[in-house]
Amino acid sequence: MHASTVPGAWLADGVLTQTGGWNDGSTVMRTIGAGPTDDWQEFPNTLAVARWYSSDQILPDQRVIVVGGRRQFNYEFVPKNAPGLLQLGAINFPFLAQTNDPGAENNLYPFTHLSPDGNLFIFANQQSILLNYNTGATVKTFPVLAGGPRNYPSSGSSVLLPILAANGYALQFVLLQDLMSSS
Repeated sequence: MHASTVPGAWLADGVLTQTGGWNDGSTVMRTIGAGPTDDWQEFPNTLAVARWYSSDQILPDQRVIVVGGRRQFNYEFVPKNAPGLLQLGAINFPFLAQTNDPGAENNLYPFTHLSPDGNLFIFANQQSILLNYNTGATVKTFPVLAGGPRNYPSSGSSVLLPILAANGYALQFVLLQDLMSSS
């Protein structure tokens, strides 16, 4: 199993999924259950394209959206066999191409957070959008953040703060930058 530098997502039933990886693991989905005797299962050729350094986000319908990766300016959904859903391959996502600085690849592991309205907040490099992942439409574009990239290889982090009535249920994110970064 070549599961280095892969993302993961917890499903509602406690199963951990991982997607992609290096070399022969790049199109594999892996799962492990929550039970004490559960072991890893691999599902080869689950992904439509090879993914390494991508991000996974659980969705309300229990699918996982897999976003980006090295030289992948697209997203896709797993599992592909969800009942009643279209079986789509990789969906072109120009935002990831726009946030890629040639030669730097500093939009890897894009930060993803599911919004209460069902859209997906995505941050890559210094830019962020709210994406309707069902239609591919950008719902909102946020201001560009100064100070340099925050995604891998800069290795920053992000968190969605608690959504509270006291602030009108406004979404607030903290986007951190690598302290060792030169920017």
